[in-house]
Amino acid sequence: MHPYRIFKCVLPIVVVSACLIALAATRSDEVQAESATEWSVPVPVYEDCCSIDLAVGSDSTVHIIVEGYAGEAYYISKPVGGGWSTPIRISPDVRNYDLSFSDLEFDASDNLHFVFGYIWGTDLDSQVWYNQRPAALGGWVTPSRLSGATESIAPVLAIDSNGGLHVVAAEKRYGSDHLLYFYKPSDGTWIGPAQISEAIIVRQWFQDAAIGPDDTLHVVFTRDGLSYINKPAGGVWSDPIVIGPSEASRISPRIYADSAGVLYVFWGSDDLDSLQYSTKSPGSAWTTPISIPNTTPADWVDLDVDAWENAHLVWKDSQASEVYYISRNHVDGSWSDPIALIQTPAPHEDVRWPRIAAGPDGALYAIWYDDSHYWFTSAPSPYSHTHVYLPLVVRNH
Repeated sequence: MHPYRIFKCVLPIVVVSACLIALAATRSDEVQAESATEWSVPVPVYEDCCSIDLAVGSDSTVHIIVEGYAGEAYYISKPVGGGWSTPIRISPDVRNYDLSFSDLEFDASDNLHFVFGYIWGTDLDSQVWYNQRPAALGGWVTPSRLSGATESIAPVLAIDSNGGLHVVAAEKRYGSDHLLYFYKPSDGTWIGPAQISEAIIVRQWFQDAAIGPDDTLHVVFTRDGLSYINKPAGGVWSDPIVIGPSEASRISPRIYADSAGVLYVFWGSDDLDSLQYSTKSPGSAWTTPISIPNTTPADWVDLDVDAWENAHLVWKDSQASEVYYISRNHVDGSWSDPIALIQTPAPHEDVRWPRIAAGPDGALYAIWYDDSHYWFTSAPSPYSHTHVYLPLVVRNH
């Protein structure tokens, strides 16, 4: 997470009856206030179809990956106050493949990492690829293939505190579906793939991964319902456990760990009436799934967490061509009211894959695809933050 700005309450020094009032060296708990989120009118930023992802750098530049007509991955960016860059192709010259789900993430040194899958025909000739944009270089390098001879798709990426890269992907084989794991230390080469669990892969290939404060890797995926496994740093994989509904198909999960090690998993499905979530504190079991108020059935859910650990979600309503946004206040656990993002009188057709990212100042950015364009919108942070410094009384004798 990016460091956040501190707004100090500066008090004057006042002498009163031999007492000196000064600022204390310690501060009170952070005060977080919530306001209504005002999203900008969506604007088209690119044509073609269909996969998509975005991330925001420490300078608040927005970085987006879009899919070209022939399945290529293109990169565009937009600095603060500037316009969109010319698209740059960052995927290999692979013919007759479609870009599958991808993941775009910054590490702590502002290097940008991108993992993506290619699918051809029946999914049995599929590949996972990796590319990077080192901060020192300012440009993309040559992409490399990770998956070898395996048919693996839909990779997700998590980055540990040492800069190590962890990739989890689905291995799609008729009658035998698995999760695969790839690892790259910050100063080394890729290791893997290793098979880590059986998975039930239905229609779409949904899984997610996150790193905890102790560098444990946490993974959620579909297996007899929504399941969870983990791998401590330097350790071995746990046995999978079911944490979510077993009756729902096409579960779209997102997971993150806060600074105290508490895990949060959010998910949606077109078989459920609302978004749901579950939490797990260190040493405790997963909570019973909790419905998120005023939400709808969902085809796709995405999540980002700001520097204050507030959770921001977008999802595509499975019963309408609409994208919604909602946030969870990390201080008191309350939920905002959902906001419709498309904001056009005529509904968009074939809306897919909404994504969201939070900038270092808490500003929010979202993008999705409809039947002809990628649409982009943004909003200031819905939360304001103040650190109140309490007065310290020093007596003069």
